[in-house]
Amino acid sequence: MHCGQQKCTPICERGPDSGCFCPEGFVLSDQLCEDIDECVNECDQMCDNSFGSFVCSCKEGYKLKDHGKCVEAEGGESPVVIGVVKPATNNHTQQGAAAPAGGLVWIWITVIVALAVFIIVIRFYVVKRQKRREEHSIQQSTVPVDNVDC
Repeated sequence: MHCGQQKCTPICERGPDSGCFCPEGFVLSDQLCEDIDECVNECDQMCDNSFGSFVCSCKEGYKLKDHGKCVEAEGGESPVVIGVVKPATNNHTQQGAAAPAGGLVWIWITVIVALAVFIIVIRFYVVKRQKRREEHSIQQSTVPVDNVDC
């Protein structure tokens, strides 16, 4: 699931125990998924809230450490460090599947192609065997039979 705006329509399952789910970084509110403003609680100094995520950064002389905390930079370290901190998943959001949908499509295409090749090979084998039987039966019928009594 992806939402590139402040509010999106949730994905709802059908059935008796169905529920609605939002992308990571969004919360279900009044039948809509709304972007969580992670900047309220996540970053010490500077924060840029984006749809479904956020970026913490520190002022000059500080560096980013441990999920949005800014600490003083030491002598040889870079004075400004910017890092991305992902929001924690809560009960109102659902993470997407580990395998992308496109990957599953390619798996199905591969299975179907393999099955088609298997059917073609079996068909070829059966036709070849049938031709051999026909040739063998024709050869047996053309062999002359001696009916000589001894």
